[in-house]
Amino acid sequence: MELKKIQENGIEATRYLERYVNNIKGDHEIYSDTLSIYSPHEGVDSFPAPVFNLPREVVNIIQADPDPRLLREIIGADVKFVIHPNMLEDQEYLDRTGLSEYTSEQSYIVSPTSSTRTLLTYDRPYTFMVKTDLEKRHYKFIRRLKGTSVEYSIAMSSELGSICKDEALSEFAYLPESIGIIFGDEKTGAGVLFREIVPRPLVDDTRTLVPYFSLYANDIRNPEDRALLSQLIDLHSTKGQELAYFTEVILGKIIRNWTTLARDYGILPELHGQNTLLELNDNLEPERIVYRDFQGTYVDAKIREEKGLKLPFTKHLAGEESGTDRAKQFSHIYDHNVGHLLLERLTNTFIRDYPQYKYEQVTSEVATMFNSLFPEAKDIFPKETYKVGKVVNNEVVMEKTHDNPMFR
Repeated sequence: MELKKIQENGIEATRYLERYVNNIKGDHEIYSDTLSIYSPHEGVDSFPAPVFNLPREVVNIIQADPDPRLLREIIGADVKFVIHPNMLEDQEYLDRTGLSEYTSEQSYIVSPTSSTRTLLTYDRPYTFMVKTDLEKRHYKFIRRLKGTSVEYSIAMSSELGSICKDEALSEFAYLPESIGIIFGDEKTGAGVLFREIVPRPLVDDTRTLVPYFSLYANDIRNPEDRALLSQLIDLHSTKGQELAYFTEVILGKIIRNWTTLARDYGILPELHGQNTLLELNDNLEPERIVYRDFQGTYVDAKIREEKGLKLPFTKHLAGEESGTDRAKQFSHIYDHNVGHLLLERLTNTFIRDYPQYKYEQVTSEVATMFNSLFPEAKDIFPKETYKVGKVVNNEVVMEKTHDNPMFR
């Protein structure tokens, strides 16, 4: 895709990037049990997502300062509960959750985002995303969304709203997950999250969102197009300054925000290519990184205690899950989820298109930046790098990935 088309097409450009300028991991049926018609890159342009109008008294409604337009859309005399269409065909699921006692007489026309189970509305006056409870294997995991995860995501959205007042986070924004609906209990019930598509803190001018994976991925419909990362660098840097622009702007926004959130707030965001978007202004200049999907965000209780911060979270506490420890959890989030899944891929694209630079030049610049911003990290992180491996008997097995970190 060409940069100028992103500017011209706004939300439709973002919708296109989600689906077609993304890493493809093979045919849909190889890695997913969902029907291929719902696949981001193989599926139909749009499809109906069933909406159940549930009485207020049978659901738990959780809010984090929702936009009034979204609130009016979802909560009225009844409450709208959206499910993925793949689950409407699963009678066992409908019976177990209790949804079979109600009738879906309405639907939203939606398109899939890169995550498949999160849907972007087409036909509403106010556009928003819906994260659904999808009890189907997609890549390694069954994509359930139960009550505690809904509660956690709403709490994290509220926390980020407070944190964003910090001037040190002027390059950070988030997509609010501002309404959560829980139906039934934790074991047999289901949940749904409604995510706004306008980043907060709000700004006056119009911005366009580009998923970070779209910076390095090929456009499967226009494979001859240059990577968006390289188009940005060509547009905004001068000859001989490509490395400085890449490390300071494209990677630097990731490093500065991750270290601030971890160091000052004990928040360990999963800033990989899918959860992180780059916000561009009218001149196609990068402004902020935008974080979305908070379900897997870990929190460090020790840092929050040291900073005198409350701990409104009951899960995803670093090092408290069986089989993990604090140091390895930090490494998994930063070295693997941020470093391997995002920084490495961006760097590989950069040195491919600008072969005058070396991989080690990039890693050295990033490591220097990281350590200057987060000197306390040397007392927290392990010497090696780790990722979460298999889960055996409900215990996480941490796997060592490298003897020496690359980006710290």
